[in-house]
Amino acid sequence: MGEAINDLLQRLRVAAAAQRGFLDDASHQLRTPLAVILSESAQALQEPHPEALHGHLVRLNSAAQRGAHLSHQLLTLARAEGSAKPEASGQTIDLARLIADSATEWVNSARRAGQDLGFELEPTTMRGEPWQLRELLGNLLHNAAMHAGSGAQVTVRTRRMEASRDGDVGRGTAVVLEVEDDGPGIAAQDLPRVWARFYRGTHAKGAGTGLGLAIVQHIARAHGGDVHLHAGQGGRGLRVRITFPAASRAA
Repeated sequence: MGEAINDLLQRLRVAAAAQRGFLDDASHQLRTPLAVILSESAQALQEPHPEALHGHLVRLNSAAQRGAHLSHQLLTLARAEGSAKPEASGQTIDLARLIADSATEWVNSARRAGQDLGFELEPTTMRGEPWQLRELLGNLLHNAAMHAGSGAQVTVRTRRMEASRDGDVGRGTAVVLEVEDDGPGIAAQDLPRVWARFYRGTHAKGAGTGLGLAIVQHIARAHGGDVHLHAGQGGRGLRVRITFPAASRAA
């Protein structure tokens, strides 16, 4: 009986690895043609063209953008699922510093979306994989750009918190990452399903893929963390709180 169970588990691991490998390969293969379509359609929109073609070019460019984003997210998911647990194998990092180092890129993206992006960063030390944490935050900010809409205010916070101050945190201390916006938030009927892959909410806007929160949850859990959704200040908008175990002082 034990040998049969071990054999089944090994076959499941092999199948999961094969699936991740397929997603990885497919995402890589899609990137080049999508990049060409995206570039060519954008250039065609900038150059003189018949009015009758304008709508077609806009839709082609939008589809290429969505395809490129989906390809990137599938590749991110495949890489994250195939990685060792970052909480144990990653490096000791200051999450606030990691965010500050990439702040310019995210601020420029927020400006293009017509949003005001601010940061409230306290020094925090945790163990993790930097590229995964950047992807986690990038997905949260992309979601805010898509769903909070133009004119929204988005705030990224980091802080260290004692366990006794929050029921979401286990023993000891935790590193807290929050992304809050003052947009329309998530409809109550969508809350139980928002973590499912490819699920888009009832009032979803933009060219999202429905993978953002699934990626966020996977990366958070791989780092030993938890993700919780709350209403923003004044009951409006959305506040995503992620709690990670803080690095020990000896780390």
